[in-house]
Order: sequence, then structure tokens, then C-alpha cells
Amino acid sequence: MPKIEVDDEVFAWLQERATPFVDSPNSVLRRELLSSESVAQQPAGDAPNSKSIVRQRRAGELSTLISRGRLQVGDALVFSKRNGESYRGIVTASGEIQVHGRPYGSPSGALKSQLGYEINGWKNWVHESSGKVLDSLRS
Repeated sequence: MPKIEVDDEVFAWLQERATPFVDSPNSVLRRELLSSESVAQQPAGDAPNSKSIVRQRRAGELSTLISRGRLQVGDALVFSKRNGESYRGIVTASGEIQVHGRPYGSPSGALKSQLGYEINGWKNWVHESSGKVLDSLRS
């Protein structure tokens, strides 16, 4: 895999936009540059600059469940640890999970950001109103 070097200012910019324990510098660059509508529409050879890039969020992984009526915007998701500690997320219109005011595109990414380790969010987030695990709402 090719390697690139960045200066301190660019690295600080990447860190500001990164989700702790979730994003790598590459994932931040991918999200900020490749998911932008204006980059995809630029002619070959034109380099994007900060003024030409319009940020556009991709739909979160829960958007399919929303469109099927299995989740509603504003629904609460909860995760409880054995020690009684719990976490709460809210389903957003874009199909993301908002935890402490920050949106996450995937259930696993949202939990990982809170816990600091890999965890399957589909099998651990519980839809508060139905009491069902997210994974069961997919089938």
C-alpha cells in the first residue's frame, strides 16, 4: 500500500475530523474527499480544493430499516453492560446513530466509539420501544 507524508497542520486537521477509536487518517480522508459530490463531478486532472468540496454524508446503515418501517427517526437504541453501565443512541433521519451529539454511520462504529474496543453493534444495540436487538429487525 502506498504511503504518504503529511505535515503537522494537515495531521491536526485529520485528527479534528476523526472519531476516536473509529477513524484512521485514511478513513477521514476517504470520507472528506471521496464521498463529496463535487469531487466525483470534477473533470479528470482538476484537483479539488477546500472551497470546491461540498460535504455530503452517506446514508447510515440504519436507513434501510427506516425505509422498511422497522425503525423510526428519533427511536432510542440502548446498550447495557453487565456492570449496569449503559449507553443510549438516537436514530437520525440519515440512518445514523447519534451518541452524545455525534453521528455514526454504523451500529458497530457507534458502540466502538463509546467502549474503545471492537463490538458487533447489530447484535448489541437494543431497540428500546420493541426490546429487540437491531440484528433481528433486519430479517
